[in-house]
Amino acid sequence: MKFSATLVLFMLLWLTAAAGGIGKDDPEYNFETFWKLFDKHYAHFETRQVQWKQQYDTYRPKVNPGTTHDQLLRIFNEMTSPLKDGHVVISPTGDLPASAKYSPFFKEFPTTELQAQFRQVTLDFLSENGFGQMKKFKSEPYNIGGYCRSADFGYLQLNGFGGMSLEEFGR
Repeated sequence: MKFSATLVLFMLLWLTAAAGGIGKDDPEYNFETFWKLFDKHYAHFETRQVQWKQQYDTYRPKVNPGTTHDQLLRIFNEMTSPLKDGHVVISPTGDLPASAKYSPFFKEFPTTELQAQFRQVTLDFLSENGFGQMKKFKSEPYNIGGYCRSADFGYLQLNGFGGMSLEEFGR
């Protein structure tokens, strides 16, 4: 059986909880469990050209009974980073945008300050060219975007696809 996105999210949340002290407080056990679950269920090692056994050989020696929760999370992130899969997120809080770390936009605008400046320049340009005020989607707590229009054109800003039902998005 291969993972669905929901199953991957569930597994990663469980593993993150285990690494954060909610589950078994044994870094070696948590590492082994993490590696085995990915090995058995992750469907894209070949398409992502990642040798998962090599990840084990590289990172297993870095884990011992004294490995801290933060160190283990960092190791999990390093292990899964070569997958370059926006659906694989290792986070102690679970609040990272899934695809953000692989997006060209986030490489060019890596800070919230730069992102805000980019969006303001966009809004200023639209306003100068006859577009009305941006109407944001009701997508709290996420800012997934909004829309505005001129007499001839519409502008749709999509920052992501999370935090809103499809019904609401359709409206």
